[in-house]
Amino acid sequence: MILIIGIDGLLGNYLFKELKNFYSVIGTSRNLVGKNICNYDILNPISSLQIEWEKVEFVIIAAASSNVGFCELEPNLSHEVNFIAPINIIKELKKKNIPVIIFSSEYVFNGKNGKYSEQSQKSPNTNYGLQKSKLEDFLIHFYEKTIIFRISKIASLRHKKSFFYKMMDEMVTNEIYSAATDQFFTPINIEDCGEIIFKAIKAEEYGLFNLCGVQNYSRYSLALALKTNLKIKTKINKCSILDINLTYDVPPDLTMTCEKLNNIFKFIPGKLNFGKNKFKF
Repeated sequence: MILIIGIDGLLGNYLFKELKNFYSVIGTSRNLVGKNICNYDILNPISSLQIEWEKVEFVIIAAASSNVGFCELEPNLSHEVNFIAPINIIKELKKKNIPVIIFSSEYVFNGKNGKYSEQSQKSPNTNYGLQKSKLEDFLIHFYEKTIIFRISKIASLRHKKSFFYKMMDEMVTNEIYSAATDQFFTPINIEDCGEIIFKAIKAEEYGLFNLCGVQNYSRYSLALALKTNLKIKTKINKCSILDINLTYDVPPDLTMTCEKLNNIFKFIPGKLNFGKNKFKF
């Protein structure tokens, strides 16, 4: 049985729906109700979750506070959610000898260099990045049965919580869309995320992995690709990330490399999918 802690967000919800085709799956949520869904808040002790622990083969912790702006405004609460709570959960999972998958972020880097590998020196410049960096550092030395996926932006036109979908929606509903030419990342299809996580569960290969695509985009180049592939009539204007009024300094180049994924799992993520493909293994 697979336990997914946090199915309210994009990836947790996706995995809950798709992995049940291959495993018995239980998900936790603060808001959703339904079959095989338990009400649980990550800030509470994991002992409050009444399930048959002896049947749990793997735990995926997808719950997090991933809004970078929120983490700047609420550093204490976000630290509890992104660092303290998952550490407490994994301490209990270690006692039960249950392997765990947890997610870090490209924001562990300050974006000055780009093309980051798993060995690149970290230098976060946001609270969110600091919290994820601390989580990585602790878990790498604490529990050997931990898989840490350092994840890039997830692309999907089928899921409204995806940045990809939100970008498309803003373009469709506005005559002019401004996109930064100086912010870069390496987005990955949600279907590829699912396939890699499935392979990781089967292989029980532990450690830190960059979970990203193979092609780098600026926000501007991605907007142009969406416009072309989806035949959106919106006019795309160039801008700088400095023109965007945010509460934090945006790391300009968060591109990553994923050679380790190919070496360990024999899998290369595909190019961005501008259609609506279903999950495949």
